[in-house]
Amino acid sequence: MSAKFDLVQQLAFYGSYHSNLVNILTHVVCVPAIEFSSFGLGLILSDKIGFKKDVVGLNLISAYAAGIVPYYLILEPVSGFLRGLIVVAQYIMARKLVDSNTENVAKKLATVKAVGWVLQILAHQVFEGRAPALLDNLLQAIVLAPYFVLLEVLFYFGYRPDLQAKFKELTNKKRLQWKQEKERKEAAELRK
Repeated sequence: MSAKFDLVQQLAFYGSYHSNLVNILTHVVCVPAIEFSSFGLGLILSDKIGFKKDVVGLNLISAYAAGIVPYYLILEPVSGFLRGLIVVAQYIMARKLVDSNTENVAKKLATVKAVGWVLQILAHQVFEGRAPALLDNLLQAIVLAPYFVLLEVLFYFGYRPDLQAKFKELTNKKRLQWKQEKERKEAAELRK
């Protein structure tokens, strides 16, 4: 199986950047807000470039959703299905918000997105001591972040302890590798 379709491998990549509870909780709040604001901004852009304005029409966000939901289902059917429901719900809510002609909706969505990113980057710097995953693999981080958040919440409530144990074990190995590599680089810098 390709690593791209191995749930434990995918979670461990993302999880290796998220070991601190405050950082994880920051993501639990900010990632859905960023995703929702991205959906809204994507719908506004879709409308401006001429895509049909309705809930079920083809646009930038429905195309994105049509691509990621099957991926989540392949990774793990139950949590993938829940993630799919969340994507659909956020899409419908974003469509309704954009269509409501709320004053300055684009500006408000952009502000939510910017604040969410700033809080996450700060949480990484302050609580993890490392840059966010998006700097190493932007696409993987964008696609996995919302799924990782969902699984962290599900794990908290006891979902698939076997999966959680495998994920934590590989995550800890990846974090240790990162720390060792960081120490090697720092030692090499000191020798210069």
